[in-house]
Amino acid sequence: MGSHEALSRYMAKVLRHTAGQEGIHLTSDGYAVVDDILRIKSEYTLADVEAIVRRDSKKRFNLRDCPITGKRQIRANQGHSIQVKVDMQEIRTASEAPEVLHGTSHINWNSIKKEGLSRQKRDHIHFAPSEHSPEVISGIPKRCTVIISIDIGRALRVGIPFFRSANNVILSPGNMQGIIPVSCFKRVIDRRTREQLFP
Repeated sequence: MGSHEALSRYMAKVLRHTAGQEGIHLTSDGYAVVDDILRIKSEYTLADVEAIVRRDSKKRFNLRDCPITGKRQIRANQGHSIQVKVDMQEIRTASEAPEVLHGTSHINWNSIKKEGLSRQKRDHIHFAPSEHSPEVISGIPKRCTVIISIDIGRALRVGIPFFRSANNVILSPGNMQGIIPVSCFKRVIDRRTREQLFP
């Protein structure tokens, strides 16, 4: 029997990026039939999948019973490089998201401060609504050493959209180039020393 960690990594990869390559059908809103995954990962059971979803502190997955067939389905809540319609609520004013934080490394910060924050190959850049959330959520990796705070009011005024996912991750596709420019940064700090790196 394989480890739950290995299955979790596999599901994240398939549901976000490689479903088509694996022969797994996704609905328009990103759900796959759990049995299709278990046919490939036959050493696991539905109980394993349900345990992973239940214990996942990042709330990366969502389970449901298909409204048509009744079959158990699973979806990744965000982080896709393939086009799916994920449940998101648009953030229209800065007051709806007082903190919009992205964690990165000092090495990445060296390029971000010149080029802006890029969504790269994903649909969205991920942000956390708090640095000290009791839950471990996407946007601030545990090992990040730099915290970028976004001036969401300024970003919204220049037409950069923001959304909140079902698991409270703040997401943005950036501007037309997939970038949140440095002009929309509020402040940047060294996570370890609390030294302000920007402005």
